[in-house]
Parts: sequence; structure tokens; C-alpha cells
Amino acid sequence: SSRGRCEFGRPIPEDRRQLDGAPMDNDPPFVKEIDAKAAKGDEACKAAAICLQVLRSVICSNLAKPSATAYFAGAVAALQKPGTPVATVSALLLVLRKAIPAASPAAVSARLNDLALAITGVLRNPDDEGLIKQSLSSLMAAADAVYGGGGRPNRKVLKPVFAFLGDQRSGIRHQAELTAMMIIKKAAAGGDQQSLDFATQHLVQMIACGRTNKKDVDEVPAKHALTLVRACGPVLPVANLVALIEELLKLPGLIGQHPVC
Repeated sequence: SSRGRCEFGRPIPEDRRQLDGAPMDNDPPFVKEIDAKAAKGDEACKAAAICLQVLRSVICSNLAKPSATAYFAGAVAALQKPGTPVATVSALLLVLRKAIPAASPAAVSARLNDLALAITGVLRNPDDEGLIKQSLSSLMAAADAVYGGGGRPNRKVLKPVFAFLGDQRSGIRHQAELTAMMIIKKAAAGGDQQSLDFATQHLVQMIACGRTNKKDVDEVPAKHALTLVRACGPVLPVANLVALIEELLKLPGLIGQHPVC
């Protein structure tokens, strides 16, 4: 029958005959979870399930297995397309966040540049708090997967994370802090000195911005840098810790306070 063939007439096995994007028995667990939640009325999962239908059709048309890696690659490719509506981007990010830990670390590492490029494109819309938090969560999951596979994330992943550490919106700032903490701790455990040096340099710059006339302390970059230093200081190499301490010792003078002798 026509349902047993892809669009170019090539025969495909029974377990791949899902050109209409309907759920498949051999879909990965995270896909089944999204579909199940969508069936129960979860609005975010409903939107994600629609994206999964499209991705599933593409996977089938390429005669590929509906693996977590295939869905991951499809979501990354879809996010790179310009002009995608915000609602669709949000749904794709949900799929991406679920697909990353389910895909192989090697696959995530291989597509890391594409993923970072796609996320950078999403972050060009800085007014949408939800998209930013989802993007940071995706970068966190990607970095975790790369480190888990023995690799190291590059600066394309690190830069957007640290760029939001001083964001005035508490939800975004908190997600950026969680992501940065994870990266720093994983980098220390894995001997990723390049990432540690990048993080240290950025934190030093934030501490140096201690002097401010802003009334709201949450807008002071040095405050957020201190949060990370307290959390990650114990795992930092001595050289990186010394650089941070030297800058911290300048902080009282920067904010107009002097120790009492």
C-alpha cells in the first residue's frame, strides 16, 4: 500500500511506516512522555507533540530510526531556521531539552556548534523571559552531556550563559547562575582549564563593577559574582582562586568602604 512507502516510493519496514507523524512504538521514552502529557491536556506538551509529529515524518522520510539522537538533530536543525514563530521555538526548545540527555554524548558533542548557533539566534529575542530560561536550560543540558562524554564545551556555549548572570530578571539570573555553577564544577572535575579561565576572567570583570550608583543591589554585577565564587570557590584551582581573591580584596575600596584598623 502507499502507507508502506516513503514519498519517493522506496519501501520501508513496517515499524517505520509513520509518514503522517503518528507516534511509533519504538519512539524513545522522552517522546512517549511528551505525547502522553499532551494527551492529558498539558498545553506545553501539546505544542511539543506537534513538533514531534513533524520531526517524526522527517526521520521516516530519511529512512532513519526514531532514536533520541535523531530527534535531537532534528530539533537543532529546526531551531536554526529563521522566522520561526515564538510558540514553535518554545515547543522545539522543550523537545531539545528532553532529547539532549537521552541522545548519545558523542552526538551532542558533534552538533554542539550548531546547537550553540541555534540558541544564540533564539537569544536575539531578549524580551521573552520564557525563551531565555529554556535556552539556558538547553545549554546546561548540552554542557552536562558533553562533559559526561569526556568532551569540553566551547566558548560559544559559555558566553551566552555568563552574559545573563547579571540580568535584572530574577528567574533568568537564577537559571544563568545554576548553569554557570554546573559548568564551573564540571570543568574543575574534568580539568577543563580553558573553561575555568574563561569563567574566572568573566567573574573578575563582574567584581570590578562593584562601584555603582544603582539603588537596587540586585543590579550590581559584583553581588552575583560573589554568589558564584561562594558556590564554586572550593573546587577552583589555586591560580584561579587567587585571581578572584585579589579582585575581591579591591571590592571595599570600589564601593567606598574601608576596613577599620
